[in-house]
Amino acid sequence: MYNELSPTDTSRNLEIPKWASDLPPGNATMHVVDPNGDTTWEFICSTRSSGRRSMTYQWIDFAKKKKLRPGDILRFYRLSNGDGYFMELERHSIRLFGVTMCIS
Repeated sequence: MYNELSPTDTSRNLEIPKWASDLPPGNATMHVVDPNGDTTWEFICSTRSSGRRSMTYQWIDFAKKKKLRPGDILRFYRLSNGDGYFMELERHSIRLFGVTMCIS
């Protein structure tokens, strides 16, 4: 799954797109290996009464630690052993005078 982060995603909870069926079902814990490999995060995939899903529990701590910004892209990949996920973070960037620059 990949998701371009919105302002709400970076300040509250990560909204899970409807098409992301490979993520855990509602109210299940999702174990995610940090891109640097130094931490395993636990996010809870909560389902609201409206049916929309979002990641909670530790998400805001993760967003603050990683200094996530709107426009950053977050990708999740299931680990080959099926016991969790790996994530990849792509920072929002712009192209200026032929040079790609990350905005941090």
